[in-house]
This record gives sequence, structure tokens and C-alpha cells, in this order.
Amino acid sequence: MKLKQRFIMKASVGFALGIIVDLVIHAICVFMGDHYLLNGPVDKSMVMHFLMDILTGGLLGFVGNGSSVIYEIESWSILKVTATHFVIAYGAFVIIGLFNGWITPEINLPNLVVSGIVLLVYIAIWLIQYFVYKKEVREINIGIRQLRNKGEGAA
Repeated sequence: MKLKQRFIMKASVGFALGIIVDLVIHAICVFMGDHYLLNGPVDKSMVMHFLMDILTGGLLGFVGNGSSVIYEIESWSILKVTATHFVIAYGAFVIIGLFNGWITPEINLPNLVVSGIVLLVYIAIWLIQYFVYKKEVREINIGIRQLRNKGEGAA
């Protein structure tokens, strides 16, 4: 599969996951009694705001997951790939966050807290992926060693 096809596939999955994550966040807010749709009668602007949240959540997933294809560039170091992916994902978050009002253009404590949370989530996801792939590589290497040992035993 070509890089462009992998991007389209990953970005599509990311879009769906972004919508799901956004809906879960909205559900948690509703459960906690803190949601703009609970503050009285629902009007057209509130529904549009909700739909834009869902759409931009999908867009965030689209960019984040779609841009992960750069991890497949074998000539790049893990540091270069990770830094590039983080800049792309965080840049998309800032643009979408400013659009949705999740953050403001000022450097202040709430924005720093939100940025810190985004960074921690990014690091957590990166570490999970790293250890999953590390385990898979270890299992592949064990399988290769076993095949070599069987071949040496048959000779």
C-alpha cells in the first residue's frame, strides 16, 4: 500500500476516533451537569456549536492519526519523526482550539494547563505505542531465532 493510501486510511480512522472521543467528552460533561446544552432551552446556535465541536474533533483525529504515516519514513530518526508529528498534531490542536474557544491567544495559566494536558496525552499515547511495537519486535526476533535453531538442528 502506498503512503498516500495509508494516509487516507489512517486519517479516516482518525476522523472517526476524533468524533467518538469528542462525543465521550460531551457525554462526561453532561453526566457531570456541566454542558452548554443543559443551560436552558436549546437553540439553533447551540446545536451548531455542538456540531462544530464534533466536526472539529474529527478533524483533530484526522490530522493526528493521518500524519502518523511519517513514522513510516525509515530514513528519519525516531526523534525527528516524533518531533515532526508532535508539531503537526499540536499545531492542529492550537488552530482548532482557537476556533472552538478551547484556548485563547494569550499565554495564561488555563492555556498552559490545557497545553500540558495535550502534551501528557501525547506522551502517554507515544509510550503505549512504543512499548507495543517493542514487544512485537521482540516476539518477531524470538520467532526468527527459533526458525534458525530449527534449521541448524535439521542440518
